[in-house]
Amino acid sequence: MTNVALANSDIEGDSFTKTHKTYFIEDQSAGSKYAFAFNDTVGLEESGGVNKQDILLVLKGHVRDGYKFNSESPLSEDDPYYNNSPSLEDKVHCLVTVLATDKLSFMPKELISKLRDIRLEASDMGIPQVVLLTRVDEACELVKKDVRNVYTSKYIKQQIEKCSALLGTPMNCILPVKNYHNEPELINDLDELLLKALKHIINFANDYVTACYDRGHKQEYKPHYTEDRSSPGSSYAFAFIDIMRLEESGGVDKRDVDLLLKGHVKHGYQFNHESPLSEGDPYYNSSPCLGDKVHCLVTVAAADKLSLMPQEVISKLTEIQLEARNLGKSWVDEGKSF
Repeated sequence: MTNVALANSDIEGDSFTKTHKTYFIEDQSAGSKYAFAFNDTVGLEESGGVNKQDILLVLKGHVRDGYKFNSESPLSEDDPYYNNSPSLEDKVHCLVTVLATDKLSFMPKELISKLRDIRLEASDMGIPQVVLLTRVDEACELVKKDVRNVYTSKYIKQQIEKCSALLGTPMNCILPVKNYHNEPELINDLDELLLKALKHIINFANDYVTACYDRGHKQEYKPHYTEDRSSPGSSYAFAFIDIMRLEESGGVDKRDVDLLLKGHVKHGYQFNHESPLSEGDPYYNSSPCLGDKVHCLVTVAAADKLSLMPQEVISKLTEIQLEARNLGKSWVDEGKSF
């Protein structure tokens, strides 16, 4: 048990952290540090606390270690603690929000709004997010008796659902943990929760870094392969292609989706909702092979939003489905179906 990052026991008080600092965990068996780090910041508060703009600068890697947060004004570009040219290493690879399970019902609307805004900004940057729900033992008497009950507690599940609704974070990215508070020695059941959460965070961060290197730090069309962690350096024999979503106005151009299905879009193409890929563009593949084409069209829609889906989006989806079916028929005719 270590105490590198100082903490405060007063949950109702102001944020204890005042400066931006990076923390590493020492691997005592090897005399070195583990290959990950934590960045701690001032907490968000209804009034005061960290300035939201400073959080966004931290995410982008513009804040140097030692910067003292000021709730009145964010870091400026002429400040010596401003990093003008952040590398990938300087940026945040996974945004972790820590919330008290027993205080969710009392979170001010202003604070929820700040958290949602930051989450959306992180999403725009492609940064994965995790929420740690602490103090599960204080929120549920069943868990207080035995922390292993956290997995079967209906109340904890309700709090995870509430957190998801408040912030928009998927439930599988909201992880319950229990802090060490009055325990002088390590306890396996507490460590299990914390290490499972840490494993999720590291995996998300690793996926983000890998994606950044693969994309050259740009948002562009590219197949995504899933790493076979049991066989380092190799991937499973399938790929996913993620594209801009369809929207009522804006979003991906339907004609680009049609070209993608046919294999005419080369890796690196950046979608433009105002105009589709043209045949004279260097990213246009004039002679696609079967490996370039889409083999299964997957549409993702929120079940609780179907009744609110704009008619324009429904029309676009229907047209794309029909086009995909026609292409499936042509592939069968060519003897290339499988």
